[in-house]
Amino acid sequence: MTLNSLEVVRSFYDCLERGELPAALELVDDEVRWEMQGPEQLPFTGKTSGKRAVADFFTTISAHGEVESFHIDQFLVDGDTVVVLGNERLRSKVTGRAFEMDFADVLVVRDGRIVSFREFCDTGSMAQAYLP
Repeated sequence: MTLNSLEVVRSFYDCLERGELPAALELVDDEVRWEMQGPEQLPFTGKTSGKRAVADFFTTISAHGEVESFHIDQFLVDGDTVVVLGNERLRSKVTGRAFEMDFADVLVVRDGRIVSFREFCDTGSMAQAYLP
């Protein structure tokens, strides 16, 4: 039985919240397209593809920052597309500065796997916190 788009995305975020990256990656397509908005000087921003690159993305994020709080406000669904609206507070491990920002993640699911992820967030606050 294949999960619907909302179930896949909810499961993905639930796995991440529990720190279960391997389980989260099981919900990601091998050829996923992944995009994180932000200054090019940050090693976790930009476009990439493939499940291995997504695993590397989360490793890099963890090496550079710590999530102090993460809250999802709403899931919006239109067929295979799920938009996740939320808020997070992060602390840079590089500078020690914290920042809070709203985000909108746009995920596309096909055949029970996430095939596309794009995050839109306050890149200015991110740059002020992460860049020296």
